[in-house]
Amino acid sequence: MFAIIFSVILLVGGLCAMTILRKMKAKSLGTIVMVACLIVAGITMFLACTSTVPTGHTGILSTFGKVEDVSLGNGLNFHKPWQTIVTMTNKEQTFTESNVSFSKDLQEVTYTYTVKYNLLPSAAPNIYKTVGVDYFNILIKPQVNNSVKAAFGLREAEDMTETRTLIQSEINENVAAYAKNYGIEAKVFLDDFDFTDAYTNAIEAKQVAEQEALRDKTQQQMETERSRQLAERTKIQAENDAAIRKINADADAEAARVKAQADYDVAQLEADAIAYKGQKEAEATAALAAAITPEVVSYEYAQRWRGELPQYMMGANGALPIIDIPMGEE
Repeated sequence: MFAIIFSVILLVGGLCAMTILRKMKAKSLGTIVMVACLIVAGITMFLACTSTVPTGHTGILSTFGKVEDVSLGNGLNFHKPWQTIVTMTNKEQTFTESNVSFSKDLQEVTYTYTVKYNLLPSAAPNIYKTVGVDYFNILIKPQVNNSVKAAFGLREAEDMTETRTLIQSEINENVAAYAKNYGIEAKVFLDDFDFTDAYTNAIEAKQVAEQEALRDKTQQQMETERSRQLAERTKIQAENDAAIRKINADADAEAARVKAQADYDVAQLEADAIAYKGQKEAEATAALAAAITPEVVSYEYAQRWRGELPQYMMGANGALPIIDIPMGEE
């Protein structure tokens, strides 16, 4: 607008100067002044109708303060001389902040987060018109803190460390969805969170107590397991000893049975042999008895007699001597 007014003043001044110089009969000088004014006015008008939008920015066109629903790209842009251009960056920006919130069990939590965000070119006119260039502090930053408080408020302090990844995911999804409604891309990173020294000391004391209890429980379980294993080994050893005794008893019984059978078999064989021998001897005796006749006996007796009379004879009372009474001589 200033360029337009300046161009009009310059043009009017040039015409006035040329009129005065003509009255003073200085036509050539007036012409020169007029041409110079026209050139300057033309340059000024050209500059008033063009604007350059830097790389990574979006141009927003405004007509007498009214924001147009048009976004201008990078480079040289032409517009009406009474219109102005405001630029907003589309580059990714980073913001880091520390704040305080509370857990479900009302423990104070100090947290630090980082937000990476950028404005989409198509959303720049509406953001500029409805929010302004400080849209991050007005829209994104409060939403991040509200999302953090909501996520922390759902959990007790003791559980927050274990669910840190889930907490960051919830915060990031919430902020990203909210920012998307305004044409803003945003990512939230929960860098760190910590509790008060009193709570931290209490947690450490509790963890120490839990570790000691766990150690005692583990020791007791180990002792119980050792006792169980010892009892199991004793049981197995007893079963093995019993099995060995049974095996040995079975072996002794089998050996006794085998020996008894062998003795029986030997006795049977000996009895059979004796019986066979007796049978054969009886057969031989019978054969011999059958072969000895009175004649054979008399013959054998005559063969073995030496001319001596027997000195004893068998009687009812046993052996009786035979007395040889000599005969008288005749």
